[in-house]
Amino acid sequence: MKSRGWMLAGLLILILAAVGCQRQAAQPTSEFAFALVLPNPRGDRSFIDASARGAERAQSELQVKGNIIEARGVSEQEQAIRGA
Repeated sequence: MKSRGWMLAGLLILILAAVGCQRQAAQPTSEFAFALVLPNPRGDRSFIDASARGAERAQSELQVKGNIIEARGVSEQEQAIRGA
């Protein structure tokens, strides 16, 4: 009988620990933010457009804050990165 009591006490402790550690349903938060600096304007139908689509999807589906910056060539890239 004593072992049964210890088993029940142990089970109760495990249940309480599991309930106490359970996370509440998280609301989407914008703790994460990003900046995407594109080396050239969109419209190349390759990596630049795919990157921009992915960033826009993250903004809409994950509710993260983000900035998409389109540099207009190599001369603007450094300035765009520093501004980000």
